[in-house]
Amino acid sequence: MNNITRACFALTLLVAGQLRSAGATAFLDPCVNFTAPSVTNGQAAIVLRGEPGVSYVVQSSPDLQNWAPVATNSDSTITRTITFPAPDGAGFYRVSRDVLPRFDCAIAAQYNIQLNGGGAVLVTDSFNSADTNLSTNGQYDPTKASTNGNVASLYGPLNIGNYQIKGNLCLGPSVNPALIGPGSVTGTVRNDFNTCFPDVTLPWALVGPPPAPIVTNAYVFATSGAYKILNGNWPIIVLPGVSVQLRVDATSFNPANVHIMMDTYTGISGTLSLYQVAGSVTLGGNVTVDSGYAGNFYYWGMTGVTSISCSGSSTFIGTIYAPEANVTLSGGSGANNYVGALIVRSLTMIGHFAVHFDERLPEYGPRR
Repeated sequence: MNNITRACFALTLLVAGQLRSAGATAFLDPCVNFTAPSVTNGQAAIVLRGEPGVSYVVQSSPDLQNWAPVATNSDSTITRTITFPAPDGAGFYRVSRDVLPRFDCAIAAQYNIQLNGGGAVLVTDSFNSADTNLSTNGQYDPTKASTNGNVASLYGPLNIGNYQIKGNLCLGPSVNPALIGPGSVTGTVRNDFNTCFPDVTLPWALVGPPPAPIVTNAYVFATSGAYKILNGNWPIIVLPGVSVQLRVDATSFNPANVHIMMDTYTGISGTLSLYQVAGSVTLGGNVTVDSGYAGNFYYWGMTGVTSISCSGSSTFIGTIYAPEANVTLSGGSGANNYVGALIVRSLTMIGHFAVHFDERLPEYGPRR
């Protein structure tokens, strides 16, 4: 189960081939929903609701230990019917899919995406920090920008009247695309968005980690490992080559700055995966990722995190994954750049925002 996500069900069949019992025994993918199987003449059928364009495989087993594929479906629609052989006798079946990237859009929200103010503007595009044709020294370069800056909303509504989306606009079936305003979309406007937003869970290393090292009222990490902090106002500094998992128990998290350093001679950078358990967070123009690679700073908001505020006119480099948080981006009068990706409950932008999606994230970033 390291590289596939599964939902399981069991069929117990009478000799005549009629269904006697069927039930879901486990759901490991909240996006996978299916009806109780129906069986006719040795063929079973389920109606599965999943993600469009994602391949699902039905597997069978006589003993819950050994599994073999019996049907594959990669329909482009959300709901599809899958049939597969179900011979007389007892058998077990499950639905599985390959892992998918956690970050595959510049912006993805469960609910509303909104621009506030008459001068508010949203621009999205993409680059690839691992491709010299789509970046310069791994940094975003507007002369090499590409058009995979996708924006997605599952339930809406959208209020983004002044926008330039250099990518696709992906909407859930209930979102009215006629309400999004007169902006431009270089790709397509789709109404079949059905991606799941799994809740954040703590890694095992952060269940009972030691306190973070303190140097003069700052958290300074010179050794890789898992740590926790209680003071939400002190600076966080990660030295080059140091990989840190950090648990934040402070319910009001407002670090003076977050600095992930890089050795300019070797190009080796630090990395930080920060997990906040509950409360709110304010990140001003105080996040510095020397490498310029968004994957070196991941902010993970658990279910108890309900509010995130990012302000300031400097470039924010990193990723935010907080599917239960309402996020507000606010900045100065000029363009405010965000390099990375955001996945949130809702997003409100006050000002002019340019979000540059790093196409390296789907390939090298975390999975779901």
